Amino acid sequence: SGGNKIERQTTPNLTAGKDYTVRFKARWLAGSDLIMTRSWGHGIAKVNRLSVPPLGGTPGRRNSRFAESSGPVIASVEQSPPLPAAGEPVVVRARVSDPDGVAAVSVLSRLDGAADWSASSLRDDGADPDVLAEDGVYSGRIEGMGSRGAVAEFYLEARDGAGFERAAPPDAPDRSYIYQYDDAIAATAVPACRLILLNRDYQDLLNRSPMSNHHLPASLVYRGERIHHLAGLRYRGSPYLRRDQITGSRKGVRVRLSREDPLMESVRITLDEQEVDSTIQNDRLVRHLLQKAGGVP
Repeated sequence: SGGNKIERQTTPNLTAGKDYTVRFKARWLAGSDLIMTRSWGHGIAKVNRLSVPPLGGTPGRRNSRFAESSGPVIASVEQSPPLPAAGEPVVVRARVSDPDGVAAVSVLSRLDGAADWSASSLRDDGADPDVLAEDGVYSGRIEGMGSRGAVAEFYLEARDGAGFERAAPPDAPDRSYIYQYDDAIAATAVPACRLILLNRDYQDLLNRSPMSNHHLPASLVYRGERIHHLAGLRYRGSPYLRRDQITGSRKGVRVRLSREDPLMESVRITLDEQEVDSTIQNDRLVRHLLQKAGGVP
């Protein structure tokens, strides 16, 4: 068995020209209802569809997730600058609302690997770094704590007037907003995408099965100008390509972005390290331009 698959050795080996019957038991739990069965080399391949219960959940009825109040709604979390210099403070802003009023909003932050979180308040009073008082956007500052290239993380907590609390991301502190202090990598003419992971997830990426399609938590910084939090990444490509990505120099990853924060209207992005020429032009970019030009032999 391995990432996204279950393997079983056949004894004796399959013989070309014979008829075979493949049987298995499976029950749908979530996600796609399709399972592919096949032998080595794509032999006796078939896509199987699992039966899915016609009525899922409890529409129109109270379920186990019911709560009298879920706490304040935290949305539109932003960070500035997206790629701070070593020791530079980071401003965090978020839109927070609740029918019972917002009593307090805090940002908790730490360097990657640190044991303790440091807390500071976010306010909507118009005082620096907040821009406009009582507009529903709360602002606060994370003091510069990282050296060049250091990775840090933060999450938000809010409490309403009735005492109910909510965090953002919802599964914080297990999931957080991740950022990095600029490591001064020289910019080129080709727009750069920087992928940031916590060390525990980076080690997971290196040590788990390369065929795993589970997205690991990450942030994407585009051209050093914009950061996309709550992204996920995994290796992409065939089994041969994915094995080479761990030990080789060239990487290929599939990035999934939040639907609320797409990049150029895309939430799924493929990034490959390609061979380059002396002008640092990506061969796929050149091919795309030639195809769009039309009539080029």
